[in-house]
Amino acid sequence: MWATATLGERVNYGAGSITANYDGVNKHQTVIEHDVHIGSNCVLIAPVTIGAGGTVGGRAPPSPRTRPPAC
Repeated sequence: MWATATLGERVNYGAGSITANYDGVNKHQTVIEHDVHIGSNCVLIAPVTIGAGGTVGGRAPPSPRTRPPAC
């Protein structure tokens, strides 16, 4: 079985970030749930699950109430 990274909807995955799923012997699962923001140059070492709405590295995105209105 090949372990993979499973991504939810609306995931913002920063440049240079990787999922390290292989430990030299076994492959492990990475799960990134919906609405997660991952900053640039992050290494996610499996097994790991990032819960919905989570943020890894970098700064959190602005809340919907502080975003400017769409044009």
